[in-house]
Amino acid sequence: MSFSSDCKDELIRIRVKNAEQRLCQLSGATFTAGGIRISRRPSLFYHTENPGTAKHIASIALSLYNADAVVEEKRVEHRSPRAQNMGADIRNYRVIMIRM
Repeated sequence: MSFSSDCKDELIRIRVKNAEQRLCQLSGATFTAGGIRISRRPSLFYHTENPGTAKHIASIALSLYNADAVVEEKRVEHRSPRAQNMGADIRNYRVIMIRM
């Protein structure tokens, strides 16, 4: 595992109890991996390569807001020959939140 993955796993293991701390975690995730889609149904979305991070973002969103949070998984194939030779398989996870 990479240093980044280790840090993310350690951060999602920290259990926070009050709403202010959960809001801080969600704000940090929004800053680093979030985006806003404005359409008929505005939504907030997050992209990450860590499945634990995606589940954690969804659980925080559900605990703070009356929103529907969906975690989608997508496999990504590398185009570089080196990554293909190493058998690298990357999965991206997207959390989509829509206010109910």
